[in-house]
Formats: sequence, structure tokens, C-alpha cells
Amino acid sequence: MKQRILFAVFLFSFIFNVVFIFHLLSVRHSEEGSLGKKFTLNDLQKEKITEESGVILSENLKFEIELKKCRQDLYNLLNSKVPDKKEIEKCITTINDIQKNIQMNTVEQLLIYKKHMTEDQCKCFLKEFGQKMNVHHVCDENCNCNK
Repeated sequence: MKQRILFAVFLFSFIFNVVFIFHLLSVRHSEEGSLGKKFTLNDLQKEKITEESGVILSENLKFEIELKKCRQDLYNLLNSKVPDKKEIEKCITTINDIQKNIQMNTVEQLLIYKKHMTEDQCKCFLKEFGQKMNVHHVCDENCNCNK
């Protein structure tokens, strides 16, 4: 029972973080005000980001299919009359490995965005990202997002 609760909490946390990051990246900011103008990506930026993101998105689709299969396997193991704890542990380890790969790809995706943003776009992006995660964003004249 303890493992189920731990697994459910981990799963919820992971899904929440992934959804949050993709939501943050996909939100189109208003053109009103300097923040919106600084953060909005132009067509060339969008094109380059899309180009460089293709492999990552393709990999994540494969990982999601794998993850769905592993979750089904875990469910079947838990649903058996005599659950095999070693097999359940293997299944959870596989799920964790897949989720880690997805998270690493998500970070890679964020780095691709940053690579193609201007300094002002980066500052706005990181400030908003930090606020959403309840992290205080500090940036001085030495701060450079494209380092």
C-alpha cells in the first residue's frame, strides 16, 4: 500500500511538472505592454525551435507509448492474486527511468527555447518560470541566459 501511495504521488508530481512546463512554453503573451513584446517569439525563432525540437518530441512520443505499456504492466501485476514484489519493483524502476528520460528531454527543450531567445525574452521567461515555481528570480548585469 505504501508503494502505491508513493508511486501515485511521484506520478502526480511528474505529470504536474511536465504539463506546467509545456503550458508555460505554449502560452502566448499579450502584445500589450513591454513584457508581452519582449517575450513573444518571432517567426524565425519559432521556426528554429521547431526544427531543433523534432527529435526530442519524437523521442518523447516513443517514451509516452513505453510509459503507458509499463503502467499497464504495473497495474496487471498489482491486480494479480499474488503480486510479485520483485516484478513490481522492476516495473517501477522502468517507469522511473522512462520518466527521467522524458524530464531530461523537457529540460533539453527548455534549453532550445533559451538558445533562440533574446536576452530580454530570456529574462522575462525565466522570471515568469521562477514565479510559477515559487522561486525568486535574481538577475543582474552579468546575467546572460545564452551562456
